[in-house]
Amino acid sequence: VSRRVHGIMEKEKEKEKGKEEEKAKVAGEEKKKAPKKPKEPKEAKKKKEQPKVEKKEKPHKEVKIYDKEVHLIRTTKPVNPEPGKKNVLITSALPYCNNLPHLGTLIGCVVSADAFARYSRLMGHNTIYVCGTDEHGTTTEVKAMEEKTTPELICQKYYKLHKEVYDWFAIDFDHFGRTATPKQWEITQEVFLKLHKNGFITEGEIEQLYCKVCNMPLADRFVEGTCPNCKSDGARGDQCDKCDKLLTPADVVKPHCKVCKSIPVTEKAKHLYLDLEKIQPLSEEWYKGASTKGKWTNNALTTSNAFLKEGLKKRCITRDIKWGVPVPLPGYEKKVFYVWFDAPIGYISITAAIAEWEKWWKNPENVKSYMFIGKDNILFHSLMFPSSLIGTGDKYTLVHHLNSTEFLNYEGVKFSKSHNVGVFGDQAKLTNITCEVYRYYLFANRPETADSDFRWVDLADKNNNELLKNLGNFSHRILTLINGSYKKLIPEYTVGDPESDKAADKCLKEVHEAFLHYIELMDAVKLKDGIKQAMFISSICNNYMQSWEPWKTAKINPKLANSQINILMNVFLLLCACLEPFIPTFCAKVYDIINWKRKEREEKLLGYIFESKSHLSILTIVPPKLEINEPLPIFRQISEEEVEKLKATYGGKQQQVHSQTYLISSVSYTHLTLPTS
Repeated sequence: VSRRVHGIMEKEKEKEKGKEEEKAKVAGEEKKKAPKKPKEPKEAKKKKEQPKVEKKEKPHKEVKIYDKEVHLIRTTKPVNPEPGKKNVLITSALPYCNNLPHLGTLIGCVVSADAFARYSRLMGHNTIYVCGTDEHGTTTEVKAMEEKTTPELICQKYYKLHKEVYDWFAIDFDHFGRTATPKQWEITQEVFLKLHKNGFITEGEIEQLYCKVCNMPLADRFVEGTCPNCKSDGARGDQCDKCDKLLTPADVVKPHCKVCKSIPVTEKAKHLYLDLEKIQPLSEEWYKGASTKGKWTNNALTTSNAFLKEGLKKRCITRDIKWGVPVPLPGYEKKVFYVWFDAPIGYISITAAIAEWEKWWKNPENVKSYMFIGKDNILFHSLMFPSSLIGTGDKYTLVHHLNSTEFLNYEGVKFSKSHNVGVFGDQAKLTNITCEVYRYYLFANRPETADSDFRWVDLADKNNNELLKNLGNFSHRILTLINGSYKKLIPEYTVGDPESDKAADKCLKEVHEAFLHYIELMDAVKLKDGIKQAMFISSICNNYMQSWEPWKTAKINPKLANSQINILMNVFLLLCACLEPFIPTFCAKVYDIINWKRKEREEKLLGYIFESKSHLSILTIVPPKLEINEPLPIFRQISEEEVEKLKATYGGKQQQVHSQTYLISSVSYTHLTLPTS
């Protein structure tokens, strides 16, 4: 029965299907017979067309960037020099305690010294790096008047601000101190008394400028006027910033008081002088040997040679101000030392805060001193400070290598805080550009042989085409590959595999050769070339990553792919060690991503690889069974719009800036009050 019912239903379906096909056939024939509609003219067709609706572009999807704040922490810090080791003493010019550093002053001394100190530690040398705020002198007194406070409070305020800037720029001092300390008094007065005893201090009478309105003698920076050398206005009583000519208040043409702008009168006054002329035979003999052996920078040699050829002159080392180190000589109790006599001694007193200072500063046989300064400070570090120490008769550790830069300008003009021209230390972190990008650009553009410019377009170009496309590309690709294909575990090198050994030998030889050239450059303190060589190593890594294609090799030869990735990770960590002096925060982020906990050996990695004298030692860097975290890109693109916005923000004020006048009577203070700690 069921079969019969099913047969009937199938016949009914076939009938219905036939009817539908017949209807479709008839409809088709009628459509063919129907007359065609005439074509509409193009103009009429255009009228009927609906206006196009602009498609809204999808919002740009922002790439998540690694934004965790991490820093490299050293496990050990040196205290005193160690016998049989290379002991390196590094200083950078002490910043004045009256303003904040701009990018030019940062690369000129503090950041450059930090890079060399980091390199020296990575080489395994016993290294200390000291710096601090220069707190004495007329600059501090003038600033105190402008802010209607006391010099002591000014020093406390700006010490804190400076420290915050250097912390953000990842400066790894062994100690960042101050010159307003009891130890500074003690050592400065000790040096002076020995110079006096040895006959290198003389007394002289000078015609001194005196302001009747302020009722005070006008020391160097209280005097402003026209430079007698280059005729520019704004020269101070100690130096012209336009031509770098050293001056005395009496040299300034058309002088006026910095405080009240009145015309001063002249009066006679007694002062003490350092007899550089008498010390010159001793200091010149030392200079010729030290500058050659230490391979000083060209501008340091040129400037020093010019002063020696002209003949060193007696230099006044006392001032009629209140904020400074008192002169320990009868008849001079109301005077203090000229800041440039006591400021370099601050290197010594700051060292004393963390070590037995005489073991560093009176140990020329076992300690090498490296000083980092700008070209405006050459004379004081190349001849004046060494002459002061030589004149004591003690065996001081004098500068071995003097590294002085030219100036870094901003978009073709000088940095100016008052005119909002250029980026200063406290503003850098507000730009949404990371510390490692700033540091990379400053070193790549370091003014080593001529003045250079900070330009936003150039910074963006170096970020986008060097950091992002070279270093960022390699680091993110290798880490992403390990994270995805190897489940976060760095594969181990396949021992005994001929193909792996062949790949390792070729790659590591090439990297090791580039590494040895990097060491040569860094030993010679050629920092600009050093960072270029480190980026060349990064290019080698990129090339091998691209030519090997380990993600493809893994499908046909897993053992070789494992070895390739292991080789690349070892080379990557060596690259990070080479970059650590320049962009330590980048390296800290990489180490955090891969869970690499550095110990003493890793903190001296460059020295370990160098001393092994074998390219195969590079394969020992990555520890076994190292599991990484999920990687995020460390660098991002800097757009043209962002560049234009930054240029507008830090391009300067359009309105004229007028200086303000402050009355000296608004502030009352006596001689230097020392901090209790």
